[in-house]
Amino acid sequence: MGALRCISMAICLLSLGACSSVPFEPKDYSRGYSDIRLLMNHRPPTVDDFFNQGPVLFERDQNLEIQLTHQESILVDLFLPKQKKPSPLLVFQHGNHSSKNYHQYQALLAASWGFNAMTVEQPNKGQWLENGKRLKKLVDLLSTWPKFLDSRYNPDKIILVGHSFGGSAIAIAAGMGAPVDGLIFLDPALVHRSVIQSLKKINAPSILLGADEKVFRSRRRHQFYRHVKGPMLEVSIKNATHNDAQFPNMFSWKQAFGLAPTTDEDRQKQFAAAIVAAAFSIAEWDSPSYFLKAAQKSEKLALKRYRQRL
Repeated sequence: MGALRCISMAICLLSLGACSSVPFEPKDYSRGYSDIRLLMNHRPPTVDDFFNQGPVLFERDQNLEIQLTHQESILVDLFLPKQKKPSPLLVFQHGNHSSKNYHQYQALLAASWGFNAMTVEQPNKGQWLENGKRLKKLVDLLSTWPKFLDSRYNPDKIILVGHSFGGSAIAIAAGMGAPVDGLIFLDPALVHRSVIQSLKKINAPSILLGADEKVFRSRRRHQFYRHVKGPMLEVSIKNATHNDAQFPNMFSWKQAFGLAPTTDEDRQKQFAAAIVAAAFSIAEWDSPSYFLKAAQKSEKLALKRYRQRL
């Protein structure tokens, strides 16, 4: 897969005292997802545990081209934990006028906690319905060909993560029958009313991590909670704006001239931590229930609404 490089800031963070909330001792830094999962089962649910990078070393491979059909391919970055046992795979879809690069921190944070992560590059304007269909083909491929990532991921534990119109894209993929374990919507926006029909077909557990609606209201965000058929939880990050759901943030130049709400690194990291906690909830409990308990205890999250199923 080309040159792979190890990334881990865990030991540095520990030496700086930045990992005080992480439930690991220095000797635990060889642990993988399966060990973390067991430890999390014996701890009260919390999002703060995942605010800093975790104890798992991982490798990164950039700009890998995946051939979907004879005429279609898709560009991705991979973040693969160095562990013996397979673990869930998070697939990140960027939003409008954005790219896979703006979800790299979220992906590397997930990898440092033992998740396999993939950031996907697709046309970033005008093709969102088509993007959803391509994403479905990608998930089909990943599900039927688990050796694609050296058998590191569990093909039955694929979770889609989509920001803004990327939220519409993952809804389309899931609505078309992509074999996913769950979905995480990052302040999603409805690109077209036809997406509602896709939402109505989603039975998988879903978690919506939204901006603070007092700061920013994404386009028809309420439709996602309203129409998803399976278990659904909606939570807002307090004081966050739409673009806090990506990190690094591509819109800084607009904010500098007062053309967009100002993002904040702490809120961006809070989004990233919430993604990891939400992924654990879906992968291990097949439900938003773990994340619901974590959100209820957090001072930085606002619980909006939750239901078991329509």
